[in-house]
Amino acid sequence: MQAKQNKKNTIITADDLKTLRPSVLWTQFKREPAYFWFICGYLFIEYVRPQSVQPVLDIMPYAQIFILLSIVSLFTEKNIYKVSLATNKLIVGFALVMCVSMLQGYFGVFELDKLVDRYLVWVVVYFLIIHIVNDDKRFFIFFTLYVLWNIKMTQHGFKSWAMSGFGFTSYGVSCGPGFFQNSGECGAQMAVFVPLSLTFCVGLKGFITGWKYKLLWLLPVSAMATAIASSSRGAVLACAVAVLWLTIKSPYRVKALASFVLVGVLALAVIPDEFMERFESAGDDDTSKSRLMYWENGLDMMKKYPVLGVGFAQWLPYYARFYPVSNLYGVQLPHNIFIEVGAELGYVGLSVFLLLIFNTLYVNYKTRKICGNKDTFIFYMAHGFDAAMLGFLVAGFFVTITYYPYFWVNLAFTVALHISTRRKYANAKDTKSKKKKTDRHNNTMGQTRPVKL
Repeated sequence: MQAKQNKKNTIITADDLKTLRPSVLWTQFKREPAYFWFICGYLFIEYVRPQSVQPVLDIMPYAQIFILLSIVSLFTEKNIYKVSLATNKLIVGFALVMCVSMLQGYFGVFELDKLVDRYLVWVVVYFLIIHIVNDDKRFFIFFTLYVLWNIKMTQHGFKSWAMSGFGFTSYGVSCGPGFFQNSGECGAQMAVFVPLSLTFCVGLKGFITGWKYKLLWLLPVSAMATAIASSSRGAVLACAVAVLWLTIKSPYRVKALASFVLVGVLALAVIPDEFMERFESAGDDDTSKSRLMYWENGLDMMKKYPVLGVGFAQWLPYYARFYPVSNLYGVQLPHNIFIEVGAELGYVGLSVFLLLIFNTLYVNYKTRKICGNKDTFIFYMAHGFDAAMLGFLVAGFFVTITYYPYFWVNLAFTVALHISTRRKYANAKDTKSKKKKTDRHNNTMGQTRPVKL
């Protein structure tokens, strides 16, 4: 009985969690408030989609329920840690640009359902994450769960590729239902997860040893294999660029560059010949020609409506009315996040979007500056979120994934890591300051004060 009581009262630190012992992670998870459980439940539903895998479970809107429960339970918290960052203003400002764009666009119709489904849901998720995942222990658990859900995707993708004999399929593999069902979207998620899994492994060095640490490195390997299996040229290029970014930023640059070259050689050895032929035909095949046509017409939209674009979520109806429709592909989205934002929201919207991108880099820089070399996990994860965003941008240059979770969830993780780091070292500073005051007080106790004559 006493042993159970002691175990219940044991203080668990973030370093204890980094050992990845399930019992420690579960004990800390149970200690967290309900709103943390609910936001973790939302992440599970959004990335794993069990209700889509097993249709018998599809009886209610689970994602919306978890969001609502998170909001309600969070407001029962008396002391909510306030987050004041320029990122918050930018993400809200982007929504305002969308509203004005719809009213001032070609059709002049305000469609609230499209605004909610495509963007406002990410605004809500962003603010929930940064207000709930606001200390180093919660952040580690939350991100570890994110890693687990991505492992589920890589398992599905790698298994599908293995069943095809590790050959080439024009349709590629899927990462599962939902946002990552198409091969291009699956590959884009791997472009985000590859750098994050790399920095996760590097950041845990010393906390996990032996065969367990070696096993951990299967994360980036399986993610890269799934990216190749997706048959998405943009995804493979995005993974390469993201890893190269980490290589350049590594404190051990020569060793990292040698590893990058070795991995590149191995990747080229396993990439099917048919896939390599797709790289060689880039720009000349039907897929490339159709995308170039969409980009050209998107730039034309930006010239005609430079300020606020043709209207948020109005690409498809506007394109069908004013541009020739391809007999092969019909009317599709532009397959480029920058063209989509610029055509629908004009240069005003595109400017805000670019500010959000640069703000991500700045927030991660501030995080690294706060922690310095005192916490290698935080240091490397801040670099990882930079590289993940870069992977998204490169992949997004070839697929339309602006309002998918890639960028917005990564942004929420970036801010959550920054807040957790800021609070951690602010508390450490306060503790150190209080200790100094106590020491000064103790040193003065018992000393004889001079007597004025």
